Amino acid sequence: MPRAVFAATIVVSLLVGAAEAQPIPYDEVDDVDFVYIMNRVQVLGEVANDRLAVRVLSVENLPGSADSPSGEVTSAVYVGVSEYDELPAQRLFRFEDLMAPEVERMNEGSLGVSLTFGPADARRSVCVEPSLTTLNVTEKACPR
Repeated sequence: MPRAVFAATIVVSLLVGAAEAQPIPYDEVDDVDFVYIMNRVQVLGEVANDRLAVRVLSVENLPGSADSPSGEVTSAVYVGVSEYDELPAQRLFRFEDLMAPEVERMNEGSLGVSLTFGPADARRSVCVEPSLTTLNVTEKACPR
């Protein structure tokens, strides 16, 4: 019996070793728009409660897009909202051309996102409260 166990162990080891030696397939992505976005995307924040998950992403525009002598850029800010389910309802909202966007804080209860943006001498803060149908945007920081 010990010989059978030893032989089985050797066979299994060879099979597992052969499986590990297989290369992992990959493809090059040729969609230039998708490549552009993926190389410039930045996660600004994530928050979730028992109903929804919210992710805030920023994608830098081209250099000089802020029309300033310093060559600063603006960004598109995306707010993704998703429910929890096998086939979740999901929405994606976009703010265009925001300069230096930052998420200051996120409220788990209301899913409120305090978003600050603008040039250093004129920063603005808004409270973004997402749902699956719309964004409620108010000119103030979100409550804690």
